[in-house]
Amino acid sequence: MVATNEPSKEAAITRAAFEAFMRYGFKRVTMEDIARGAGISRPAVYLCFNNKEEILRAVLADQVALTLDRVRAAISAADALADKLRAAFESWTIDGYRLMHTNPDARDLVDCTLEFAADIMEDGYRSFEMIVASLLQAYARADADPSHIEQIARTLVLSGRGIKELVADEDELRGTISTLIDMAVSAA
Repeated sequence: MVATNEPSKEAAITRAAFEAFMRYGFKRVTMEDIARGAGISRPAVYLCFNNKEEILRAVLADQVALTLDRVRAAISAADALADKLRAAFESWTIDGYRLMHTNPDARDLVDCTLEFAADIMEDGYRSFEMIVASLLQAYARADADPSHIEQIARTLVLSGRGIKELVADEDELRGTISTLIDMAVSAA
């Protein structure tokens, strides 16, 4: 058998769906749009996924995994704890904020995610929180209480999650997260 670099049908479908969702939002995209973007027939899409909601779940699972990989890569490129945390939040929170705000029709993805894929996002946030907690623990004082470090990580992640809904722009988000990180580093 000859190896090929072509993506699987599922990968082609999720890539096409992601692009369509970002451009037009979840509600306006049809299975036909996704099929056309993937270069396959609509019946072929249905052989892989039962409905658009299943495709959304697959897209989100892929995006969460890719983002967590980017977080890990960004962390490994930084030296100091504050720089590692800033890099992590840049990849996880700020990049996500930018993606939603540069693709205004994609805003309905947030609502649809809550409806169809909240578990995937919650798992992603838990994974991100564990990454943040492990960073804080690695740099914490020797006498630091591990449960206190976990609470600091949880506070940072929850704050970043909520703040991005309230800030006026990306600069304010970045500044607020930077302040939170400075406070967390001092507390750890």
